[in-house]
Amino acid sequence: MVDYKKIDSDYWFNDEKLAESFGVKKDTVMIKVRKFEKVAPQYVINLGRRITFVPAFVAWDRFEKKYKGAARKPKFEYEEL
Repeated sequence: MVDYKKIDSDYWFNDEKLAESFGVKKDTVMIKVRKFEKVAPQYVINLGRRITFVPAFVAWDRFEKKYKGAARKPKFEYEEL
């Protein structure tokens, strides 16, 4: 679970900043963040605008690419080091 009192703004981006940093369209990021929010809602804060924890989002994106099309993929879990 995320401790919201210790949020570091360097790791939490809104959809526009994610799209800008990854060099993709905002619509693409919005679709991926919605999917990510269903899998790991503790890493997305939705208060009218979504704010996403970037390290967990990147790990999930790599996880999805690795297991794309797999019939039985493991459950996504993100562990902070």
